[in-house]
Amino acid sequence: MKTDKRIMILSVVVAFITTFAIYRYMDNLISANDEANFKEVWVANQEIPMKTKITGEMLEKKKVRADLMANGAVTNENDVLGKYALYSLVEGEQVVDSKVADVEKTYFSFNIPKNQRAITVEVDQVSGVADLIRPGDYVDVLVLFEEYETTAGGFKSVHPDTSKDMLQKVLVLSVDKNFEFGSEAPAAEVEDSERKRRITLSVNAWDAEKVVIAQEEGKVHLALRNPEDNDIQETNGAVKQDIVNR
Repeated sequence: MKTDKRIMILSVVVAFITTFAIYRYMDNLISANDEANFKEVWVANQEIPMKTKITGEMLEKKKVRADLMANGAVTNENDVLGKYALYSLVEGEQVVDSKVADVEKTYFSFNIPKNQRAITVEVDQVSGVADLIRPGDYVDVLVLFEEYETTAGGFKSVHPDTSKDMLQKVLVLSVDKNFEFGSEAPAAEVEDSERKRRITLSVNAWDAEKVVIAQEEGKVHLALRNPEDNDIQETNGAVKQDIVNR
């Protein structure tokens, strides 16, 4: 009898433990699927190549369990629309903030207007308007060619020093490596007329060729313009005699 009683008690205990375990399992299962434990994230509904501008058609909203959310997962559509993929995204991948960015601040090439080229000229404090040029400014590009001689048909011709305003109303894309429009002037530095700055300009392909010749064969100067001045003036260039005859 004692043995039967012990078996009965043990059976009751085992049944209780089993029931409790099943209850806890079901409770955890229900909790895991509770709406409160799910978060809405944005995922790619197609493959998005690197450096692609992200649009609404490329994304879809998806609910995932909080413990399965990627670190930095985007939950607000406005945090990703219009930005660019810094890395390729595969279909179904959660979009995370570290994989998207305003590329204008990351890739300089996206700041170049369409059908334009970025080309850099090196200037000093004199030819570069005393370091007053900033990204977003507009300049004229002038070139000074020193006197040179040419011979044709046995006749020698002497060409005097000539200055020419070769390009007008040219957009400045960057000053050295600073390409943020509206940026403040750099901190005051020791005056040094020999210190060089590199000004990157936005020009078309034909004008880019002319800038290369100007830098290799002459000396380039920049003239700063008022950004609201759209006037383009035709010039014939200037030589020393033009100053004397004035």
